Amino acid sequence: MKKEDLKIKFVELRATGYTYEKICGQLKITKPTAIKWGKLFEKEINDQQKYLISRIFSERIIEEEQGILVSLEQIRRKRKMNLKTKLSEKIEKRLLKKLDKIFNKKIKAIHLRMSDDTVKSALFIFDDNLMVKD
Repeated sequence: MKKEDLKIKFVELRATGYTYEKICGQLKITKPTAIKWGKLFEKEINDQQKYLISRIFSERIIEEEQGILVSLEQIRRKRKMNLKTKLSEKIEKRLLKKLDKIFNKKIKAIHLRMSDDTVKSALFIFDDNLMVKD
């Protein structure tokens, strides 16, 4: 395998959670090389991890589509009701907790794209700045 191919494979394996030992065994590289590449390609590994997590969440959105759509619709309706701030925040917290459970991650923000009073798409932003589009 060429050195560039090894580096690409290293990033993929590290992003999926492989230890340096397992990577060294699989790619036939030394541990100091693996550690050096880990530091050198830290940004690429993080980007790859975010991409993989985003794909997993996209699949999760498909699996849990009805529950998510119901929650998003409830958030949309709540915003139109002009409720008192305290009650509105309480309802929103409950709805966000429900969505947090689906993703097993804390949601920082949701941006809804509306059309004719229906939710057309949603962008979820999580506390680690991961973004997933529905």
